[in-house]
Amino acid sequence: MNSEISSPEPATALPLQLSSDVTAVYKYVLPIALGGFALLAAVAAVTSSDALMPAVVLGAAAIAAALAFRRLRRVSLTANELIVWQRSEPLRIPLSEIADVRYAPWSSPPLATISFRNLTVAGREVKLIPRGAGLVIQGRALAELRHRLAALSGSPHDQSRRGA
Repeated sequence: MNSEISSPEPATALPLQLSSDVTAVYKYVLPIALGGFALLAAVAAVTSSDALMPAVVLGAAAIAAALAFRRLRRVSLTANELIVWQRSEPLRIPLSEIADVRYAPWSSPPLATISFRNLTVAGREVKLIPRGAGLVIQGRALAELRHRLAALSGSPHDQSRRGA
């Protein structure tokens, strides 16, 4: 069986989604849900002083989640470029602009950071929750990105790189 990860991509092929479908949950739903619970706890705190501490804790958690996950982006990969979605607008970045791909499996959720050689329309780096990633594996999507970058630079493909 052939162990090659990628094959030549036809010009009409759909982009490979690098970011997980749960990105929107972490970026939007989690902070709003925690904020809603904090609001309910604050309303309860008005009638009982015992509910004050949960309101403060949930409010702080909502703010922390919003700040921690606000930089997550949806990211797709085509034959020769990265598509980074900022709001509802696709930003196209050539693969040659990618300087480094780091993967942090110990974070919750696991995060990948794609750094660029120069300032791009998406900034100096993009953070994403990789599709199919977990504590042990980086996910096939990140492996494919690394494979294409290695082919572009002519260096050997390194799937073992996991540290940030």
